[in-house]
Amino acid sequence: MTKRASYYKMNRPAIDALAAVGRQLTSIDPKLRALVELRVSQIDGCVFCVDRRPNKAREAGDFSENQIVDLTLITANMNAWNRIAIGHRTQPARR
Repeated sequence: MTKRASYYKMNRPAIDALAAVGRQLTSIDPKLRALVELRVSQIDGCVFCVDRRPNKAREAGDFSENQIVDLTLITANMNAWNRIAIGHRTQPARR
């Protein structure tokens, strides 16, 4: 696969600003954040990020392979329910 243009070189201020936003998101437990970031990277298909996130999770503390599997299964299960509800145009109850 051919590497594309370097986004960091093309617009460093924007990339630095995006990184700064990430550093401001501190209310979430670092372990949970690492798990969520890993799962989002898996969903989005970002090989680079999927490769990096387990290391970040381990740096954040006790983080097991079991948690990765369970988070993946929780996400897959919810996605299945979403597909069923969307496919059948299920609407929420009136309140």
